[in-house]
Amino acid sequence: RGDMQFKFYVDTMTYERLGRTMPLSFDLVQIGVNLFGPVLVLNILGGNRFLVYLFNVACLVAAFAVVVRTFPVSRLRLLFYLTLTPLMFTSLLSINKEIMAVAAIAFFAAYYASGRRWQLAVALATSFLVRWQMTLFMLVFMGMASPLNPFRRRRLLSLFLLTFAISIVYVQNLGT
Repeated sequence: RGDMQFKFYVDTMTYERLGRTMPLSFDLVQIGVNLFGPVLVLNILGGNRFLVYLFNVACLVAAFAVVVRTFPVSRLRLLFYLTLTPLMFTSLLSINKEIMAVAAIAFFAAYYASGRRWQLAVALATSFLVRWQMTLFMLVFMGMASPLNPFRRRRLLSLFLLTFAISIVYVQNLGT
């Protein structure tokens, strides 16, 4: 089945249990939790932990590649800093959302630097697998940075209005 002897995870057992017991549906996406992405990946990969490891490595390699191709960063220095981050290596070993979040952020930043729409599509799709809130953040950021935003140059006012709106929407949805 592709099991590995070493296991280090936080939510992996929950994702694996849900992958075996719940049908894949958008019911896994709720206000406070998003289980859809990890369960989808597990279902696609047949729950095989070795394939999950390869998927996670592919996410990390894609994030690394898009960053070094888009930004003037030293490949060796970035690789060095990534190796200092314990999250990177532990995230490779089991199904989780953190490694997908790294890829989503890398592709979103690359889109803003290059304007390549395929990078935006990858960022938004990957961010939804992490949390719908991350996707919403990206869309709101794009709206705030857009030339169509009348408050774009008034950053403090934009931030205040956004915080106020989020607070109202969040409180309204706590009961659901």
